[in-house]
Amino acid sequence: MSGKVLLFVLAEVGDKLSESEFNDWYDNEHIPLRTVLSGFHTATRLIQADNRKPTWAAIYDISDIDFLKSDAYTNLARTRSPREADLLGRIGLLDRRIYTLNESGPTTISPEFAGHTNGMALLPISFDVPPDFEAEFDRWYNEEHIALLSKVPGWLRTRRFILADSGVTGILKERGYNRYPRIQVSYVNSLENQSLSHPDLLVRSIHIMYYNGSCKEVIR
Repeated sequence: MSGKVLLFVLAEVGDKLSESEFNDWYDNEHIPLRTVLSGFHTATRLIQADNRKPTWAAIYDISDIDFLKSDAYTNLARTRSPREADLLGRIGLLDRRIYTLNESGPTTISPEFAGHTNGMALLPISFDVPPDFEAEFDRWYNEEHIALLSKVPGWLRTRRFILADSGVTGILKERGYNRYPRIQVSYVNSLENQSLSHPDLLVRSIHIMYYNGSCKEVIR
């Protein structure tokens, strides 16, 4: 099951924190505290596959935007452990983006898609579209572009989102990292070489990330 909101968090460990400490915290404290809450439908971790940064990411399908304002969720920040507070003071980067599902387009999912699994690839793409061009952009994407993408070998799913909120924390925040295109598109593909190099798929890709097996997807 997928929710109507996507929480997309990019992360860079930095030089004040070890990767093993970061992964232990994420897998054994951070994610488990969230997946017990009813508003979280899925939680999946990813790692870069193209030698670009940020290196790490996590994606969460969430029931609705109001859940992120609920006490159940906001209490996580107010009651964080001393370990988590210390780690967040040393982490290089946490880029947190909240997107709402764009439901204006067609359903675009392959019958072969059975959820996120280790070894799949995610290609997140962001766009800045001028308001007076959005209607034309939507027509092109929904009526032409997605149909072409669905024919790419290995394609499994396309979802479109609109940015609702965002924020950056961490030591690297002051390095001019902030940039938030309003429209986000996520492609899920199998790891067939031809699919990852197909021109229709990669022409505007900003990142390729593998699903990381260190944390299994939780599905409600």
